[in-house]
Amino acid sequence: MRRFIVEKEQIRGRTATLVGPEARHMVHVLRLGVGDTVELVDNRGNTYTADIEAIDGGRITLSVGEAQGAPRESPIRITFAQALLKDRKMDTLIRQLTELGVTRWMPFPAERSVPRPDAERFKKRVARWGKIALGALKQCRRNHPPSIEPQASYTAVLDAAVTSNVKVIFSETAREPLAGRGAASERIESVFLLVGPEGGFTPREIAAARSLGFDPVSLGPRILRAETASVAACALIQHIYGDLGRK
Repeated sequence: MRRFIVEKEQIRGRTATLVGPEARHMVHVLRLGVGDTVELVDNRGNTYTADIEAIDGGRITLSVGEAQGAPRESPIRITFAQALLKDRKMDTLIRQLTELGVTRWMPFPAERSVPRPDAERFKKRVARWGKIALGALKQCRRNHPPSIEPQASYTAVLDAAVTSNVKVIFSETAREPLAGRGAASERIESVFLLVGPEGGFTPREIAAARSLGFDPVSLGPRILRAETASVAACALIQHIYGDLGRK
């Protein structure tokens, strides 16, 4: 069943009205018509089964069933602070991390980051990442997209982790493996992951993180690409503390 994103205000009683990009995608791309059944998800995490009742130009009217909550969000809140990477790697990462259940994404320029977008260019990137996250949301059937934060300094990123239960920074020189941390039975509500750019974090950045309670951890004996490390780290965290692999 095809899935579409709506605002709660677009649903009144048992009727929903779609206009704009989602309506155009429904009719002109997917070629859906009157009588077809779709799934709607609103900005409060509710899902609805809905039947298309009428199509009037760019306006679609649907008959909506009862709201249903679906337990598809991770039981832990994951903040993923990612140093800026080259080219389109960040586009791929936001899609993959959305699928893996990340709650908040914080991109930032590290000392070894090559990209240094100005404020206007970064604003456009955030808008694009938001669209990519919504597409991934439909595919993986989550109910809430990750929050994508404005570009922050490294110091601000570290400060944002103050209330997290688990705080880790990935380093090629670390000895403790991430897979060896904690236990699946341990009660953890929030995790803050800090992943560096191509070339990794500098010793000064690692020292600053350690001074604020971050534990340097390793992903194993092989040197991974930055984007590979990000996906592996998130998957391991979901396996250790979250719902990956659980029934």
